[in-house]
Amino acid sequence: MAHKKYYNTTGDVVPSVTTVISNNLGWNKQMLIAWSKKMALNEGRDSDEVKDQAAALGTITHYLIECKIKNTIPDISQYKKEDLIIARNGYLGFCDWEAFWKPAEYKHNEVSLVSNQYNYGGTIDIIASKDNKLHILDIKTSNHIHPEMVIQLAAYKQMFEENFNDKIDSCCIIKLSKDKQQYNFFPMTDEQVSAGWDVFKNLLEVQKHKNVLNKFGKE
Repeated sequence: MAHKKYYNTTGDVVPSVTTVISNNLGWNKQMLIAWSKKMALNEGRDSDEVKDQAAALGTITHYLIECKIKNTIPDISQYKKEDLIIARNGYLGFCDWEAFWKPAEYKHNEVSLVSNQYNYGGTIDIIASKDNKLHILDIKTSNHIHPEMVIQLAAYKQMFEENFNDKIDSCCIIKLSKDKQQYNFFPMTDEQVSAGWDVFKNLLEVQKHKNVLNKFGKE
């Protein structure tokens, strides 16, 4: 799947939140590599194939949830039957979460934004309202929760507030199991979100300097 490009108001391409984090931090990179190797050894499959399937399952799960939120019928003809069977667990897990948390309204879904102040972009899974407050909800189908996810949502919070001039009251992860119909809900504290934003701003500086240093030997 081609990566979405984000453009600022001057027409320049800006990096995505996930690119900034994965290219300049990598706290979780070794764990992901170890996981893909372990899965490949256990199942006798190529590690790239394992990672590609995990990404495909995440894409399908997000798509099914998006259709539910928008009350549209999903077109599943392009997906493998075996992947749909697994992704259904995540979808049903989301339905269980929805029944538990009871959002008042889904304000935005899969909304792509750009921070022109800080020059980065990203796509937010869900903005929902509850108790007259706005919440960023991010869907994860990974096996574990990582600090990078806090950094990601902190960057989304800044980006949303900059574009909509509206306050986000909380950032939360909805972790959906691929193995069974199950969810885990992880709200972030204000302290964690603040720390995540500080880290992301530093990563933006690293990205800027990296772009300059990458020209070394090429000019």
